[in-house]
Amino acid sequence: ELAQTLFEEAGDALFLFDPDDGRLVEVNPMAQRFCGMSRPALLKESVHALFRSEGTEGSGRLRRAYQNTGVFHSQDGFLLRQQPSGAWLPVNLTVARLHVRPRTLGLITARDVRDRLHSEAALRESESRKRAILESALDCIVTVDHHGKIIEFNPAAAKTFGYTREQAIGRSLAGLLIPPRFHEAHSRGMAQYLKTGECPILGQRIEVTALRADGSEFPVELTVTVIASKPAPVFTAFLRDITERKRAAAAIDERA
Repeated sequence: ELAQTLFEEAGDALFLFDPDDGRLVEVNPMAQRFCGMSRPALLKESVHALFRSEGTEGSGRLRRAYQNTGVFHSQDGFLLRQQPSGAWLPVNLTVARLHVRPRTLGLITARDVRDRLHSEAALRESESRKRAILESALDCIVTVDHHGKIIEFNPAAAKTFGYTREQAIGRSLAGLLIPPRFHEAHSRGMAQYLKTGECPILGQRIEVTALRADGSEFPVELTVTVIASKPAPVFTAFLRDITERKRAAAAIDERA
């Protein structure tokens, strides 16, 4: 009775089948819902007709799965045929062999993965957009974790500071880009935010002195934003070299 209840109430689609010919011998309500078919109609089907692989191997991959002993664990890349539309539903499969004396049955557990695939696709698209922004931005974009370690360093930053991305990632922001005399103030500001959630420079456009790889100092315009993230926040700095702007302003002042 417990097994029957679990079979009937399972949130995944369950298909019991004969391993010799693939014919279905029992299905649960979720399987009927997935396939859009009644139980009598489904029991006339075989797993060969209902499932296929997205790869080039066709049904061979599934055949090998349920002909082997043991369990074929959680495999993506399979599709389940639906009626009456004939559409194919992307599913994650587990195939097991059940020894129910005097016979052996196969059990396919199918889970709808459309939401997960959509989420993964959206994440990939978001990452692609982020990468495009980082690659094409004219301003330097430098992101650090709550320890002050650099986790993002875009091409503009590499050009401005004289470090490659590979050289910068994982290094301390203070030790790499901030002159030593400002290290203590930088550390205090980071500690204050982590303790109180407040920092006077966040969201403000300020002018600071930065340090190049060759040891030279130069003025930059800086804006820092914080991104709430688990387990700890990350900080993104947008910087712009304003050396030429300050030089032009000084020349105007001299002429005046």
